Amino acid sequence: MPRVRDVLGHVSVEVAAKRRKCHRSAGKHGIQAGDCCLVVREGLGRRNYCRECSAPILAFATTRLTELQHALNPVGHRAEAHGR
Repeated sequence: MPRVRDVLGHVSVEVAAKRRKCHRSAGKHGIQAGDCCLVVREGLGRRNYCRECSAPILAFATTRLTELQHALNPVGHRAEAHGR
């Protein structure tokens, strides 16, 4: 069986080894060493988000994933018709 592709591979949670900038707060607050933060990799760079600022980002991502699932499996359309 082929390996399942991880489409969220560029998103992770890390523990900050040193102080980091929270990219959603426009410099109003940071991430302290030892705190968990959401990390989104963009090309060679990355953006860090504190716990508070990551909550709406993850909520939006959850909504988008749910929309994609519904688009692939519309309500009332039987999965058996596609051999599942």
